[in-house]
Amino acid sequence: MKEKIFRWIVILLTAAIAFGGRRFASQRLPVGIDEPVYLNSSLEYTRFLRNMDWKDVAWYDQNSEHPALAKLVYGSALLPITPIDNIQHKDMVNGSPIQESEAKGWILWARSISVLLGTASCVFLASINPAAGLLMAIQTNAVRYTSLIGLESLPLLSSLLSVLAYEQWIKQQEDKLINKKWGWLALSSIMLGLTAAAKYVYCIAGIAVLIHLTWHAYQKRWSAGSALKIILLWGTVAFVTFFVANPYLWPNPINRLIFSVTYHFNFAASEFVTRYQYPFWQFLVYLISRSGNRSWYWISIDIPIFLLALLGLYRLRKRPLYIIWLASALLFLMVWQTKWEQYVLIIMAPYCLSAGEGIAFLGEQLKTRVKRWK
Repeated sequence: MKEKIFRWIVILLTAAIAFGGRRFASQRLPVGIDEPVYLNSSLEYTRFLRNMDWKDVAWYDQNSEHPALAKLVYGSALLPITPIDNIQHKDMVNGSPIQESEAKGWILWARSISVLLGTASCVFLASINPAAGLLMAIQTNAVRYTSLIGLESLPLLSSLLSVLAYEQWIKQQEDKLINKKWGWLALSSIMLGLTAAAKYVYCIAGIAVLIHLTWHAYQKRWSAGSALKIILLWGTVAFVTFFVANPYLWPNPINRLIFSVTYHFNFAASEFVTRYQYPFWQFLVYLISRSGNRSWYWISIDIPIFLLALLGLYRLRKRPLYIIWLASALLFLMVWQTKWEQYVLIIMAPYCLSAGEGIAFLGEQLKTRVKRWK
């Protein structure tokens, strides 16, 4: 009972720190390089939704290289405040303080949505490992990119929920018998579809689920036909959800999907990206370095979190789903040419979970030493 109470205290503390730290950052972070694009796209959706112009919601093609859902969420959230067509460049110059911008109200309102979604991710992670959620609440990459107007907060949350729901479903399965309670599996696939409709790269979580499901089916000696049916069901629901939640695809699904996906391959090979010549291990630089100015954060302990994550890898092997997720995302970060800082958020949940396991390992070692001293 005491352990359960302590667990809930840590979860509530995580929620408070995650929200407070992100709100603090959202009010101090300067204008991000992509924020004007995402905010103005969101304001267009706000106008379409206010006028109930569903045709324009589907035909709008600005920033079409990224799916529409995250911008639709911002657009919906902006409905209650004063209507405005767009934010002028002078009010959102990259790197400028938002306190000096006439668009401060709209910027902070949209950032607050990112803050809430980022906080929710920390809380759900804390539900399976309180220390992990607490660490994600303060890791500076996570704080920064879930405090800006961007595409990270929503798919970070939905990809985590997809994995958590799948984990609940897999716990119901025993030996050769397949429990046909599909609720958790359906939720997993819906969350994966929403993830794809927000930002493609976070679908790495879905690849991890697929690998784990295939491995689990082999371990439990499920028939190939049964395993294939489950995979097809899960994938079909995810794809349908993705299509429904991404109205950009509705007028011309195949051609628009091809354009949207191939854009990223072409961009990764472009001179704009290759000129940076980032090494394959660039993600390590991001993980161990504070993300930006110290004054943006309550606390910055990214190096200790990194060391805890290394320490926790051995214990994390007991949760192979998360090891697969972490390994898949790390492999992607190493081979993908576009190595922007926000990309490390695709590993943030399993990474912080590993760090949480590192804390558990240190706790066990401390208990052992105390017993010896007695």
